Amino acid sequence: MARAAFCSQCNANVYVTDDGRCPQGHGPESLSNFYEVTEEPSIAPSPAPVDQPPAYTPKPSPAAAAYADASPVGAKPKSKLPIIIAIVVGLLLLCGIGSCVAIGMFMNVAETSVTDLETAIDEEIAALEDEVVIDDSVDGQLADLAAADTQRMVQHFYPWFDLETHYTVGEPDASGASVFHVIAYYKNNPDFYLTFFATRTTEANPAGSDVEGQAYFDSEANVWWLHPETRTHALDSVFGPSPLMVESMLDQISADFVSAHPGKLVSDITALTNMDLGFAGIDESEIDDWYDDGESFTSTWVNDIAASPSRWKEVDYSEF
Repeated sequence: MARAAFCSQCNANVYVTDDGRCPQGHGPESLSNFYEVTEEPSIAPSPAPVDQPPAYTPKPSPAAAAYADASPVGAKPKSKLPIIIAIVVGLLLLCGIGSCVAIGMFMNVAETSVTDLETAIDEEIAALEDEVVIDDSVDGQLADLAAADTQRMVQHFYPWFDLETHYTVGEPDASGASVFHVIAYYKNNPDFYLTFFATRTTEANPAGSDVEGQAYFDSEANVWWLHPETRTHALDSVFGPSPLMVESMLDQISADFVSAHPGKLVSDITALTNMDLGFAGIDESEIDDWYDDGESFTSTWVNDIAASPSRWKEVDYSEF
């Protein structure tokens, strides 16, 4: 009956030659886990007597070559269970599950056969799922903070409005300043929207911060907001801190405007007198591609003082 063993140099189970070596010439010190097998490899005839194996030489003999080409019948592959367990335990420790849980899992799985290993691991991981809490609220918290900052800015420039949504345009510049595209809704008519741009920066005293009415320092967030459109455009004249119109007038105009033109966002206003207004803006479907110099509609309103009571009415509307 032939013998086989595990050779640490070959990293495989091999037959043991008659002189107690690996067929590749590795010495007995490289062999371990000896066991008997029921079949022997075919060995080419050798001049040496069968019971007198040829003397060892570093080069494999024909008999060694025969052993090398043969696979021991009935040899059991070296178990990979400890390696798999070690990998799973390492992953659990890396994820911060805790050493006690990992050791407990190791002790339970170590008693499980190879064929049941996958089932055992699945059961252990399922038992841990309720204990592992993934905190996915960080992004939401950051978004809420940015929204709170933007809401305060909207309240400063347009007290009659609240923030609807906002997003950044492009990447921050070298100073860290970001341009925000802001959409705000009229508190008395949530379907009437303004849209504008403002720059948010953590830079101390940025250029333009000394221009009255165009800059706002948020002491709570320690940031500057720059919004020169409050003067470049006439939004501030109608909706700003000292508006040309009273709320009741805007209530009537916004209700009639939304009824006639749903889905339109006002981005610019011409207010030459308190008798006529010119609105301009974009359709909400174009919001992703819109920049400050783009418009898709204009609307002209006059104060009809001949009406009883007097009211604002639209006298012209154009889309382009």
